[in-house]
Amino acid sequence: MIRLLLRRHRVALVSWVVGLLALVAVTIPSYEATYGDPLTRMILVQQLQDTPGLTVLYGALPDPGTLGQLFAWETGTYVLVLAAVMASLLGVAATRGEEDAGTTELVRSIGVRPHTPLAAALALLTLACLAVGGGTAAILSAQAASVDELGTTGGILFATVLVLSSLALGLLAVVAAQLRGDRRSAGTLALTAVAVAFLLRVLADQGAPWLRWVTPLGWRDVVRPYTDDRFWPLLPMLGICVAIATAGALLARGRELGGAWLRGTGRSNHRLRVRSSFGWAWRDARGSVLGWSAAILGCAALFASMTRGLVTTLEQDRTTAELLARMGGEAQDPVGMYFSFLGLFLTLLALICGVALTLRWRNEESSGRLVAELGAGTPRWSSLVARASVAGVTVTVLTAFSGLVLGLVGRSQLDDVDPFPYALASTLGDLPGVLAGVGLAVLAAAVVPRLTGLLWAVVAASGFLVLLGGLVDAPTWLIDLSLLGHTPTDGAGPTLDWSSWLAGRPIVLASAWLVCLGAAGVLVGRRDLRLG
Repeated sequence: MIRLLLRRHRVALVSWVVGLLALVAVTIPSYEATYGDPLTRMILVQQLQDTPGLTVLYGALPDPGTLGQLFAWETGTYVLVLAAVMASLLGVAATRGEEDAGTTELVRSIGVRPHTPLAAALALLTLACLAVGGGTAAILSAQAASVDELGTTGGILFATVLVLSSLALGLLAVVAAQLRGDRRSAGTLALTAVAVAFLLRVLADQGAPWLRWVTPLGWRDVVRPYTDDRFWPLLPMLGICVAIATAGALLARGRELGGAWLRGTGRSNHRLRVRSSFGWAWRDARGSVLGWSAAILGCAALFASMTRGLVTTLEQDRTTAELLARMGGEAQDPVGMYFSFLGLFLTLLALICGVALTLRWRNEESSGRLVAELGAGTPRWSSLVARASVAGVTVTVLTAFSGLVLGLVGRSQLDDVDPFPYALASTLGDLPGVLAGVGLAVLAAAVVPRLTGLLWAVVAASGFLVLLGGLVDAPTWLIDLSLLGHTPTDGAGPTLDWSSWLAGRPIVLASAWLVCLGAAGVLVGRRDLRLG
């Protein structure tokens, strides 16, 4: 059963694990090359500690700010959150997702014991978390051999916390799968748990340190790798994971196959007033759209609120400015550099949102729900293009409004420079690339549905190249292959040259989006539906 689950989820697992380990691998060498001198780093550490927005996002940066502490504080936050999302999605997919697809019913019909599918799902979840944690420990231990400030103990402790925190939230996703009656609602509940865990960690840093024990995303600050290196908290954390797993097993034993402990609230006997394929696609996706909108606009407001402190840091610390320039902030002045970096981050989130919304059509197909829609007389091309249109409209609105939020909040932070042009250019400038990603997702869903998981590798590669390609000295031609990073702020001086930007890669990307959309509409009707 474990081999079956590994085969079914291998693409997603490999993409997540490789992406997270790549993020871990490039951080310390870039820090060492940029902040290798402790005396030079002292000024930066003081400025980072004095920026409230950074404390909200990453937590408190410990003194004296060694390379290991910087890694656990900044990159460690990203790795912990992303690993938690991976574990949550996997926990739902390997339990409720397999029930919805009929896989669990099939294997039980050939004599597999009732508890085996859940045990296999828990084993797969544990293996995935161990793969991320074990790879992280190996990378950090290897780097500790050449970097005196790291130390092997801190790396192993951070990796252990990474395993336990992601496993705990993944196990909560398994519990959510027992509570809710379908994969979508269970996934929503699981990701909500990740968001609540992050919020509790923020509250813990604002004067309630006991909350760090409550949230798995706060366990890093309890263990304090690279600072105090506490081993003893790992045992109660492991106990919490065992308790959550036991609760999930008991809930699974007490329900029927396909059943749920909580009744769904989205069912009604009233007639749906949907007049078009687009109307149905919007109604189906509106919950996800609202969730993504809150996340992206909230990030825009949070990052823009840090403008004054970080722009001052860029003006005073040439080393930090050079580091940010290599991470996508290629504008020449500090304000443009900071906002171009923010724009890249926000448009990467918009790209993930657009691809996810588009691939909902493939999920509808595999679960069999698309059959009911097509049975009502909806042409297959119309149904697919409607999903793509919802995704396209959503990412267009989100990139525009995230630019507005960046500009308005950033303007309140600065007195002598207006960041509004940079804010809009850094977000709307990457809209053609985001739409091209949506187009690729549409084409994949129409032509090669079983390979749609590879789209996430394209998204991950685009994000890696545009944000971290400069840190690993990737060739310029390779970085240019990314869907993102082609904005008027790229190398801009005091003014933004929109005409030169429009005549460059955005034309190619926008054309690719239209071609993919048209080809998908033509080709989607020439294959059989693929269930499961």
